[in-house]
Amino acid sequence: MRFLSPLWQDSTSATENLANKNGSSQPQKQQQRNSSTASEATFDTRPYKLHKLEEAPSSTATCSRDEALLYYRQMQIIRRIESAAGNLYKEKAVRGFCHLYSGQEAICVGMVGVLRPQDSIITAYRDHGWAYVMGCSVTSKLFH
Repeated sequence: MRFLSPLWQDSTSATENLANKNGSSQPQKQQQRNSSTASEATFDTRPYKLHKLEEAPSSTATCSRDEALLYYRQMQIIRRIESAAGNLYKEKAVRGFCHLYSGQEAICVGMVGVLRPQDSIITAYRDHGWAYVMGCSVTSKLFH
């Protein structure tokens, strides 16, 4: 099951799009190509190389629509935090170094998404996104 279809897989031609805009009775594929009514998506992963393990973890992962939207929102917020931090650094409002996490948002969101209550995690570098997904408020991270 596919949650979002990539733009390049859309079979709608430019002619069909023009016909849709001119009142044609053809279904409007253009509007539907980036949305889905699926309630969940299942992804297959490559086989894992094992080291000191007797059995591998599952090679499939399932994500509900609500989980996917939550992860997407978290990644968007982290990107905005990083943009704001970068701007503050350029305005000389942040002293020292400001190592941004832009482009790596999915790492912390995905890892925190599968943490169990007994799991621990630590970071000391490019930690803005990690702090946010672990519960720190946006303003406390930017202005602390």
